[in-house]
Amino acid sequence: MHLVDAGEPGGAYGTPDQQAMPGYKLLFDSGKAACSAGHGLGSAGAGKVGPESTDEAKKNRGIAWQLAHLQNPKSKTPGSGMPSQSPNPFTTAEATQIAGFLETLGAPERAKDPA
Repeated sequence: MHLVDAGEPGGAYGTPDQQAMPGYKLLFDSGKAACSAGHGLGSAGAGKVGPESTDEAKKNRGIAWQLAHLQNPKSKTPGSGMPSQSPNPFTTAEATQIAGFLETLGAPERAKDPA
C-alpha cells in the first residue's frame, strides 16, 4: 500500500526522517495496512471516507491515544466508521510504531523523537 503525497502519483509522503520511521514503513510498505481506503494525506486525502490525516500530530492526542484508536476506533471516536482490525494485522509493537508515526503528521520535527 502506498499513499501518495499531494499531487504526486506513486510519490512518497513525508520527510526523510519520517520515511525512516518503522511506523512509516509498516503503513506504506508492508502491504498489511488498508488505511488509504479511508484516509489520505495532502491532496490524496480529498474525498476519502475518513478524516484527512496530514495534520494528525497537531491534535496532540499522543501515542497512547493513537494506539487505542488503532486497536478499537470506537473506543476513542464513538460512531467512527473506521473498522476494527480483527484479527489485527499488526502486533502491539508494530501498532505502537504506527502510532508514533501518526504523531509526526503535521509536525515532522517529531520524527526524530515522536514520544
